[in-house]
Amino acid sequence: MEDDLLKVGFTVSKRVGNAVKRNYCKRLIRVITKEIIKENKFKPAEIIVIVRPSFIKEKYINLKNEFVKGLENLR
Repeated sequence: MEDDLLKVGFTVSKRVGNAVKRNYCKRLIRVITKEIIKENKFKPAEIIVIVRPSFIKEKYINLKNEFVKGLENLR
């Protein structure tokens, strides 16, 4: 069913960096989102993630933990 999906959209502005860095951020968000959806059950929602320049400097595990924490705040 499409009604029980967690939909995540994201945007990465040019302030984050060049096209290579922006595409890296998009790929990383996709991977994190897929892992979180497999691991957890969240209420159906539509979420927009805005990537900031500090995103590139963070470690993967920190990004994932922050994303999960944000989703749990929505519950």
